[in-house]
Amino acid sequence: MRAAVYHAAGDIRVESYLSPEPAPGMVKLRIRRVGICGSDLHYFEQGHCGTSVPSSPFILGHEFSAEVADIGEGVSNVTIGQRVTANPARACGVCDFCKAGRGNLCLNTIMLGSAGSKPHINGAMAEYVIVRADQCHALPDEINDEIGAMIEPLAVALHAIKRAGGVSGKRVLVLGAGTIGRLVAGAAKAYGASPVAITEIIPER
Repeated sequence: MRAAVYHAAGDIRVESYLSPEPAPGMVKLRIRRVGICGSDLHYFEQGHCGTSVPSSPFILGHEFSAEVADIGEGVSNVTIGQRVTANPARACGVCDFCKAGRGNLCLNTIMLGSAGSKPHINGAMAEYVIVRADQCHALPDEINDEIGAMIEPLAVALHAIKRAGGVSGKRVLVLGAGTIGRLVAGAAKAYGASPVAITEIIPER
């Protein structure tokens, strides 16, 4: 397959790359659209994302829409040809946090398109990517591929609204008008907040 492979800050190369095949319980996805996250920009511009410093080439990207290209043994929740998006974070499923239903706190979580694990985990800036079956979420027909690729950042915004305890009928101030901030503002309005204000120190935003 063809993939956009990160080598170093300022150095991403479109190269031929071994196409992955799904193991049992895994799904091979054919990428239709992929977003560029702030974390991808950090890798490209600064050579790291927080404490995640790449030590070898890998494929960036974790916001995407796709269609199921192949399924591994034992997969029954998706079918070949189905349009999906995916949760890019894969918790281990066996630690105490996961067993308690708190997979978001799993210390063994791996993230698509991230140098936070060794070996690094290839992401979605490629023709194909592999995910575990339970990471997949079906996209309805009314959500096109471009919007489908934005489901992951939208989920972050919706989680912020949920953590705020509900915003209906309340005044809301959002600090920062980046992608997540704007999605939070839009979600707050959709949930009945009024007025909704947003601040930003970068004039272009």
